[in-house]
Amino acid sequence: MSIERLNLLKMKPQRTIVRLPKIIALVVVAVAILWTSLPVFASVEQVGSIGIGTPDCSSLTLQCELEAGAVFRSLIPGPLANWRLNLSGDCVWQVNPVVTVVGRGHVIASLPCLSTNPGCAREFTDANGIDAKSVDALMNAASQDTGHVDLSLDRLFLQYESGRARAIIGKQTVNWGLATVFRPTDLITPRDPGASGEGRPGKILASLFWRTSPLTGIEVVLGEKLYGGRAEFRVGQTNLGILGLTKRSNPVGSSNPVGSLNPACSRNAADRDNSIRRRNEISIVNLAASCVETAVGLDFQGGLRGIYGEACHRRTYGEAGQQSSGSIHLGAPAEMATTSGTIGWKTILRGGNLVFAEYYRNHVRLGNVSAITQLAALGLTYQYDEFTTFGLVGVTDLANGIWTATGTLTSLLSENLDLNCGVSITKGPHAAAQVMLKWYL
Repeated sequence: MSIERLNLLKMKPQRTIVRLPKIIALVVVAVAILWTSLPVFASVEQVGSIGIGTPDCSSLTLQCELEAGAVFRSLIPGPLANWRLNLSGDCVWQVNPVVTVVGRGHVIASLPCLSTNPGCAREFTDANGIDAKSVDALMNAASQDTGHVDLSLDRLFLQYESGRARAIIGKQTVNWGLATVFRPTDLITPRDPGASGEGRPGKILASLFWRTSPLTGIEVVLGEKLYGGRAEFRVGQTNLGILGLTKRSNPVGSSNPVGSLNPACSRNAADRDNSIRRRNEISIVNLAASCVETAVGLDFQGGLRGIYGEACHRRTYGEAGQQSSGSIHLGAPAEMATTSGTIGWKTILRGGNLVFAEYYRNHVRLGNVSAITQLAALGLTYQYDEFTTFGLVGVTDLANGIWTATGTLTSLLSENLDLNCGVSITKGPHAAAQVMLKWYL
């Protein structure tokens, strides 16, 4: 057990506290737009009276999805699984042709694992002379899922769209980046590799999008201590995008996931994919209360025989501590630069089948210390018939040869019932599988 592992266990991510005046201002603006947009329906007796009448709720729609199944965390040498239940609901109210209110939430329940083995602690002393028995036992205990229930409100926003303009205020997502697996420019609400469904946590934001053409536009995003913008324009048959972002956040426990194998796959498969990247990152412990991050990026796709790509350069300023040879130096000014990029190729074969390949490179620099991560991905989507689709994605670390392969099956069993299955295998005697049934209520 290294001192780095001990320090990481002791540190807990601090939650970012959004200032109350900002939330109040966003709520007031949203209520004002909604109030002034409500349609008026007055009876004959009410003609000439003062009032907004009764709002029309006939356009209110509610759709629910019930997903149930089992996640097997280990198939070799034996079963280690937990049962999951996910109930999600979408609520859409089109107040009038230009104003829409959208909400989305879910309830996730996880039953205890089938295995009752609590794990065993190993007694040893690491190179720094620290007894790691208690730490190792804590990690073994934490790896055993004892069951939990999570309630979450993923989306709640007000959208105003008229002509070429679209404004959204509230808890929403911003989908930047165009790659399939590695998305270095997906900076605001990146995909969660361990989440199911869309897999994007929402943030309280205000965004404005102006469509300059059917395929291009300008987007501005504000909120939660960040502001940024992205412009997409067309050169010949190719769409080019440029973006910029500035945000202030707590660096402890923060990361920039570049993508995932499949959001519907098991959490352990995604965790192993993240561990591949973490093994090659700089070993730095950020101790600042806050830091400022600036980023610029670009992306391109279309008209290049299936070649696409994106790149991003980020600089982080703040007070940080650097861990080296078992010691931590506090209060040293730090400026970390990260340059990452993805180049990919995809094509659609006969029958609508998709093949893609991606190469990702990440270079982190802090003073005279630097680290480079190189990953590659290859994927295939095969449509067996109009109801059944198979998928296969493989990701490998080009430096140490660690790889993860994930296979998925999606089948439409009936009009309101889907079958989603996934199996993930890493290099070595480890495997994870997921069998889920999705029912549209």
